[in-house]
Amino acid sequence: MKQKELSVWLRVTAIIIGIFLVLACIFLAPTSGREAEESVPGSYWWTVISLYITAVIAFLALGNAYLIFTDIGRDRSFTRINALRLRRISILAAADAAIYLIIFGVLAVIGSLNPVGLLIRGAIALFCAGASAASAALSHLTVKAADIQADNDLTI
Repeated sequence: MKQKELSVWLRVTAIIIGIFLVLACIFLAPTSGREAEESVPGSYWWTVISLYITAVIAFLALGNAYLIFTDIGRDRSFTRINALRLRRISILAAADAAIYLIIFGVLAVIGSLNPVGLLIRGAIALFCAGASAASAALSHLTVKAADIQADNDLTI
């Protein structure tokens, strides 16, 4: 696959993920809030707002990824700005993981943990932690590659 084709596929994938995220915010967040309200009265807004906060974080990470995918199509894959974007994605993913762990802790304190919710929140926190680690590693490697590319560009 050529670089421009790869860039297009990556950007289309990011757009599709963004659409699913919007749909989840529209349909899943209120449903989750109603289910939480049944378990613990007064938890509807807390649940919905926490899900929207994590969605905003995911949108920010997706926006950074989209910019990286655009640069790939322009043959500017290994740049310091892309390393910075990957670092931002790493921080955002770590923040998302932390939020899900905090939610888990709050639910444990108020006694509203159910096995399915525990598995879902645990899986999301684990996925976010893994994405954070992978993005941090890619950021480090991108900086190294950008330095090598800059050295090679100076060599005649």
